[in-house]
Formats: sequence, structure tokens, C-alpha cells
Amino acid sequence: MSDSLPLDEVSETQPKENANRRSIPKHRIVLGLLIFAHAAFGAYFNPMGKIVEEGAIVGHFMMLGFIFSQPILIAIWTAFAPQRFFHRFLWSLSLCTLIFFSVGLGALRYGPQAWLFFIIMDLILFIVATLILLLVRRLFRWQIIHSYTAQVPSDYQSYQFGIKHLVILTTIAALACSLFRTLIVISPQFSYPSVAMVVKDTCQAIVVLFPIIIIPWFTLTYLKNMLLSILYAIILLGIIEVAVYFIFRKLEPNPDIIQIILFVQLGASISVFFSTLIIRLCGFRMIRGQNPLA
Repeated sequence: MSDSLPLDEVSETQPKENANRRSIPKHRIVLGLLIFAHAAFGAYFNPMGKIVEEGAIVGHFMMLGFIFSQPILIAIWTAFAPQRFFHRFLWSLSLCTLIFFSVGLGALRYGPQAWLFFIIMDLILFIVATLILLLVRRLFRWQIIHSYTAQVPSDYQSYQFGIKHLVILTTIAALACSLFRTLIVISPQFSYPSVAMVVKDTCQAIVVLFPIIIIPWFTLTYLKNMLLSILYAIILLGIIEVAVYFIFRKLEPNPDIIQIILFVQLGASISVFFSTLIIRLCGFRMIRGQNPLA
């Protein structure tokens, strides 16, 4: 006797097999569109190097906050995403390369060195924020999980580095260098910004943008933890804002500096809030996990 299925059973089995074939999950499509929106919106509205007009101060500094929220968002994913470390790190590095390049193109409109200044600051912000948030994950075991996707076991340990990671990292580095070279070629009268100016402005940006890191804790946590998270966020935000105020009182004699800081923080907070809200709608939640190194 033949072991093959009857025709009617074959016709019922094939659709099930086709339905079980792997397709791109909807949440990945939404996240891809979110990344594209950040790159396109940042490239078109990037105000880096633009002369601030009298009636456009609010919009100018809010857009700066939006631009500098991008490395913070990528750092949040790098630190807390459910994948293994090198998986999420390599993905985040590739996203940094593409987003920074596209937004850097937008900065070319206002000056030959505005794009380089932007890329350097964003890269430093990404590194510093990632290190801080990795420490938070290590100490307090916070992580982002996807509610509707089962975790697939990996052959690699949490921080194990494999040959495939090295190949991908080399490819990303080559892509980043080629894009960087492209920006240099198309930049008229290109010149490097001074190290002192980059260090000063980057340190100020880190101090200003640090408070927005707490936003994901009350946009991504489960509802039962939201009230407590908001309470902690308000207390922590108040302490940080007071510290930021006194720091800039010492560093900047400009009387409008506090107003500028608030506009930058407002733009960055709106960006992070709506971005993490979309991530929440895609099924991701912030929880305290069992394995801080996963």
C-alpha cells in the first residue's frame, strides 16, 4: 500500500503548510516604517547649522530635541531589546549608520561642517546612553519583551561573539566609511569642527537629554505598574531638572538658556513618547526579567 495521503487530505494539508510558512511579522513592518519616518523627517527638518530666526526659536530648538532623541531611542533598543547583545548591537549600529547619514544630508543645506558636528554628537550620545542603559539593565533587570512572540533559543551565550558577528560588523563599518566619504566629497569647503566645541556641546546635550531616558518606563510598562512608574518618573525628573538648572547656571551666562533647554527637552520627549508608544502598540513591554544579561 502507498504511504501517500488521499487527494482530499493533501488539499487540506497544503493550505495549512502554506499558512505556517514564515512571513514578515506586522510589528517589524511598523518598526521599519517608524525608522524610515525618523530618517526622512529628520533629514527634511534638520536645523543643524541654520541661523535661528526671531519668531522660530521654539520650533528650531524643538526640532533639535527631535534630532538628538534618535540616538537615545536606538540606545534604548540596544540596551533593553529581547535579542542577544551582539544581535541587537549590530542592528542598532546599522540603524545609526543609515539614520545619521540621511539626517546628515539634511544638515548640508546650512553649512559644510554642520553634518559632521551632528554625526559626532549623535554617535557620542548613542554610546553614552547605551552604556548607561546597559548598566540599568544589569543592575535592575529591566528588559523589553514581545508579548506575542516566543523567545527562540540561541546557540550563542549572552555576550558571546561569533564569526558571523565579525563579518556583519566589518560590513557595517565598510558601509559607514563609504557613506562618511560620500558626505565629505559632496561637502563644499569641508573642515573639521574643533575638538573643544564638540566636547563642550556634547556634554551639554548629554545633561539636557538625560531626563528623557525615563519616558519608556511609563509608556512600555504594563498598566498595573504605570501609576507607580509615573510617580517615580516625576520624582526623578524633578531631581534631574533641578540639577540641570544649577549646572547650566554655572556654565552658561545666557539668561535664555533655561528656556532653550526646556524647548529641546520638549521636542525630544514628544519624539521618544510617540515612538515608544508605537513600539508598545506593536506588542512590546518593559518588564523586570530573570536574566539581566539575556
